[in-house]
Amino acid sequence: MVKLFSCKAHDGDYFWLRYKHDEEKLYHNLVIDGGRKSNASDFYEMLKHICKNGEQIDAMVLTHFDQDHIMGMFAGLQKAQKKNYIPKIAALYLNTGKGYWKHHQSLEGSEPLPEETVKIPMTDAPGYSANDLKKLTDFLQEYGLEEHICSYIVQSCEEIHIGNAKCYIISPSDASLKDLIQNFSDFMQVSPVTPYGGADPEWSKPLDELSGYDTPEDTSLSNGASIAFLFEFEKIRIAFLGDAYPSVCIDGLLKLGYSCKKPCCVDLVKLSHHGSKYNCSDKLFQILRTQNYLLSTDGRSGKLPNKTMIAKLLHSCDSATIYCNYSWWKKSIYSSFFTEEDREKWLVTGNLNLIELSSENTSETVKSGLELYGFGRGW
Repeated sequence: MVKLFSCKAHDGDYFWLRYKHDEEKLYHNLVIDGGRKSNASDFYEMLKHICKNGEQIDAMVLTHFDQDHIMGMFAGLQKAQKKNYIPKIAALYLNTGKGYWKHHQSLEGSEPLPEETVKIPMTDAPGYSANDLKKLTDFLQEYGLEEHICSYIVQSCEEIHIGNAKCYIISPSDASLKDLIQNFSDFMQVSPVTPYGGADPEWSKPLDELSGYDTPEDTSLSNGASIAFLFEFEKIRIAFLGDAYPSVCIDGLLKLGYSCKKPCCVDLVKLSHHGSKYNCSDKLFQILRTQNYLLSTDGRSGKLPNKTMIAKLLHSCDSATIYCNYSWWKKSIYSSFFTEEDREKWLVTGNLNLIELSSENTSETVKSGLELYGFGRGW
């Protein structure tokens, strides 16, 4: 049994996987990112729940350094420390500059490392503190986890065992991680060339037309170094794409032996970068095949998801279900997102299903053994 919880993380990412064999009494727990600072209470309640059940966290994965992925984790851990509700954490996966240079046995990194630049929130102070990301590793080392921190995670054909599950890293590549680390100072000063979100004019075009549009790839160095991986447990397969580049994910899948002729078929894909058209591609959808997708965004300001992303997704599979942590499409700002042609061809026929995950302990069954839940602000 696999239970996947998608937190209401606003415009961020925060996922909690619980899984076990039928004969096991306790669940394994895999936590992926932690959302915004406002998700600190959600993170704390999750830790408390795991503690009270006598379980451990088999792994925490911090996909990359963007604030909409890390702040809730840090603030939630700080809150849990005060309440003495931090369970055993068997492993923490996050890429750091120190980990990269240590792996390559090099002293080349003389510039400030990413973990020395990113600010983290303190629960006792307004805004963000002057402490850096290294405080997280220091924080976890207090609990004897120094040997359990993996700070260099890149594409590999070797599986990683988390609990009784197998994981295969498909992003980042060593090159995309190095690109972030060597150019991080410039990254902090300059905004990405490609825009973060979508543009309203594309909404007037039908999905069939948009499916043929060429779009540039994301240029955020942080997203290029995002961890993406395949999760396998029993007969359940899920792809978590973080905010990764499609080209890097394709390269990782090719290294695992997949191709357009031999696609990687999974039960669910967590869409990259909240459904951005700059983080998907026709080829990625051809190699990574499913009819079930998970989207994490509240749709604020009409920026994400992009309609072109949905068009390319549908072009690859003809029909799809997109599970969402918010019913973004019901907001008034999205009233013109789908054309009348879109509604008649895709929505009315059920070829495109948009489903909001409930936070009321009710699940959506993707297949036997895989249940999806929403959670957050409703414990």
